[in-house]
Amino acid sequence: MSYPTQLDIARGLARGLTAGRQFGRNSAVGATFVPIANGGIYRTPQPAGATRLRIAAGNAADSPAGAGARSIRIRGLNASGEAVEETLSTNGASAGPASTHSYLRLYAAYVETSGTYATQTAGSHVGTITIQNEAGTETWATITDGAQPRGEAQIGVISVPARRQLYITDLTIAADAEKKISIKLYQRRNILQAAAPYSALRVVEEYASIGGLFELHYAAPLGPFPPLTDIGFMAAISASTADVSAAFDYFLETIP
Repeated sequence: MSYPTQLDIARGLARGLTAGRQFGRNSAVGATFVPIANGGIYRTPQPAGATRLRIAAGNAADSPAGAGARSIRIRGLNASGEAVEETLSTNGASAGPASTHSYLRLYAAYVETSGTYATQTAGSHVGTITIQNEAGTETWATITDGAQPRGEAQIGVISVPARRQLYITDLTIAADAEKKISIKLYQRRNILQAAAPYSALRVVEEYASIGGLFELHYAAPLGPFPPLTDIGFMAAISASTADVSAAFDYFLETIP
């Protein structure tokens, strides 16, 4: 049996399919397994814990009329598992307004508009952009600055929306070459469950003693992972800390 290519899907030639790529990085993976995402964070509350989100207080230049980030685009799932997205306004040294939607999962965030025409020496945001819950008590994602502002939250986990199923076509992992990292691709199904018994958090694949670059291309897509499934990478190292990044290409199929 043949399968449509990622290019055909991206060009809209495969009806009912959409292609995507999920990329994450964690520059300080330690001895405890954490998501490959900035700060090791991927929030997974139960439906009652869905919350509106906002941009936390940050650099004064990251504001609606500033030289830095003026707005941030976010994507995720609402409390019903439906895919939602919207634009949040930054607000400089004060927290920004709350989102319209309440979010159960947040798997993408990036700078949408900026006061600077970005170059290799001038980024699109001035400080680290932190996305938090409306109460200001939990960080949900970060867009880091550092030597070169990223402009994008790096989250190596995704959650499958309602009425869609996901297939993984290939993956890439990169880690400090002189260190050995343990990496697991996990899934958890039925994320809308509100009471026990719950679906288990299960390893899909596990890669031990990874150092340097590791790539895997599947002869047939891995999956399908059904609607309302969390899927993504976690990593740990036995000693010290390590810089780890991971990505997977996927396509989503619409189902009845």
